[in-house]
Amino acid sequence: MKLPLTVAVVRIAARTRALLDPYNQYMTMERDFFDFGPLAGVVTDTHFAERDRMGRLVAFVARPIADGWSRAPIGIGVDEATALVIDATGAGTVLGAGAVYVLRPTTSPASCTPGEPLQFDGLELLELVAGDSVGLPSGQSATTPTALSAGGGVTTPQDPY
Repeated sequence: MKLPLTVAVVRIAARTRALLDPYNQYMTMERDFFDFGPLAGVVTDTHFAERDRMGRLVAFVARPIADGWSRAPIGIGVDEATALVIDATGAGTVLGAGAVYVLRPTTSPASCTPGEPLQFDGLELLELVAGDSVGLPSGQSATTPTALSAGGGVTTPQDPY
């Protein structure tokens, strides 16, 4: 039956679309969308691991750097049935059954250009679970980060969840 193969090809294309072209038609960004100090320079995404949105978050973190909006934006991906509760001082605590992923760049993307694959090394990824905390907008946490990079339309590691 050919349908499962077709569906698999579509899923792969959707997963890598942002990494193959961080300026594609589905990658729109707004500045000053939400006025809450602790989220200044923070990009958020939901239904995260379930929909394999790591590549999209990497591209969304690269774009503000490449466009001159921010030198060090933070990306936060939140799983279903999970929340990151943030107080007025920026102290965030994870609640729920899933994870919160915090993506911190340590350098600028090597290449973030319309129509070309994103090349972005030097990313730190934190996986926070219920009870873990993070300070915003810095992204500081007691959790040990893992290295993440993007190039050629994929992340390394390919399955960072």
